[in-house]
This record gives sequence, structure tokens and C-alpha cells, in this order.
Amino acid sequence: MHCIRLCELDEKVIFDCFKNAFSDYIVPMDMTYEAFLTMLFYRGYTADLSFGIVENDHLVGFVINGTDTSKPAQVYDISTGIIPAYQGQGLGRVLLKYTVDSLKKSNFNDYSLEVITSNTQAIKSYSSLGFIIEKELVTYELSYAIEQGQTSNHVEKTTLADILNLTKFNDYKPSWQNDVQAIIRAEETLSFYVYRLNGQSVAYAIIDLKTGNISQLAVIDSKRRKGIATELMLHLITVIHCDKIRIINCDKRDRGLECFLKEFGFKLKIRQFEMKYRIE
Repeated sequence: MHCIRLCELDEKVIFDCFKNAFSDYIVPMDMTYEAFLTMLFYRGYTADLSFGIVENDHLVGFVINGTDTSKPAQVYDISTGIIPAYQGQGLGRVLLKYTVDSLKKSNFNDYSLEVITSNTQAIKSYSSLGFIIEKELVTYELSYAIEQGQTSNHVEKTTLADILNLTKFNDYKPSWQNDVQAIIRAEETLSFYVYRLNGQSVAYAIIDLKTGNISQLAVIDSKRRKGIATELMLHLITVIHCDKIRIINCDKRDRGLECFLKEFGFKLKIRQFEMKYRIE
């Protein structure tokens, strides 16, 4: 059994291992190969900084990492997994230690990952390697019927360039998969909506209309608690092509967003910790 860089393997091999590894996961991970490749691209997959563990030429585990040119000193763990037949043998820890040791030889000083808060075994393992909990991330989901939506004359579709000037409305920095660079990579699959009041842009949303996943949603501070977010959300319901809306990996400290989502009817689906390793 030995470790290799994932750049030595075809992405289909990695996908097959990914599917197997998450076949019994806490959160269902039903993903097509095309969706897997899309995820890798949007999250900055870097094959030569990603690693696998192999036995008899068979990939049994992986650490898929991403990087971003706007954050040259940081590495993000897109996904870590071990196939069921090899779980419980400490291989995840072995592979992550190999990854950390490899990153130490490069010019990186920050390595982050996400873990379900109820996965105490993984949290303990990551902590033993030196990872510390930085913050909690939460995912909310809303099931709805299209007739519950309502169009708004204040809401209009716009461009990424327009939205980039509004991201300062956020109280907290978006998570890796929702930040500006991820949005830029995913631009062709996303839609951008702005709420204008007397000619001023006061709120916006970035959403994948096919999946219903909202990457960012924010209202300028001076116009909050005036029904603008509700009006914007009702409008989104009329244009989304599915029956669920999800807001993935919001910062738990964002109490304003949390209160709005709960009042609107969103349900908490997933809680994760973002953990970081400071590379010295």
C-alpha cells in the first residue's frame, strides 16, 4: 500500500473511488460523473497537490485538493474519502498526514477542510494532526411549490460584473465554494439577480437555476428588515427549475441570514466545521 499523486490517475478512476467511498456516507452523495468533473473545476481542483492511497494498483482512498490564484498560500480539501472495505483502518489519517507533509515542502501556509459536526471520529483524527476548528458552516433547504412564488418589478437579472460590486453587502466572507473566485469559475452555469430600489442596487442573489443552489444572498445593511430579502426570494422561486432551494455552507455567525431563512421556512439540513491546519 502506498500513496501517489492523483495527477497519475484518470479522473474516471478517481470518480469511481469517490462514489464507492461515499456510498454509505452520513449525507447522500448521488453524483454523476459530469457533476463530479464540474465540482472539481468550480472548486479549483489541483491534481498534483491531490493524493491517493493505492493497494495492488487499486485506488482505495483519496484527498482531492483545490487551490486558487487569488489565495496563493492556501489549499482547500475538496473531498477526502476511503472506500468502505478499507474504512476503520486509519487510512484517512495516513493520507491526510501524507498530504500535510507534502504541502509543507511547497509554499503553502494554510490548509482547510470541512467535516460534518456529528462525525466525531473524523474530527478527533483531524485534531490529532493539528487541525483546529475555525468556524461552523450550515446548509439550509426549502421545499416549495412554484405557485408560492411571486415576481417583483424590483428584481432583475443582471451580470456577474454588476454583482461583483455588491459582494461587500456580506457580513462574513463566503466559504471556499461560494467565494468570488469560485463564482467566476462557475459563471456560465449561474444566474445573477439584483434588487433595485429607486435606481440603487440594495440586494442580490447568485443562484444555479438548475439545482436551486444559492451561492450568495445579501442585502445592504441600511435596507435590512424591510422585506427586501423576502421579495427577492419569492421572485427566485418563480424562475428556479426545481422544487428545492439550498443555501450551502453559510457562516453560522451570520445571525441575520439565519433568522431570515428560518422565518421564510428553510430547514437546517447540514452542520459542518471548517477546520484549518497552519503550515509552518
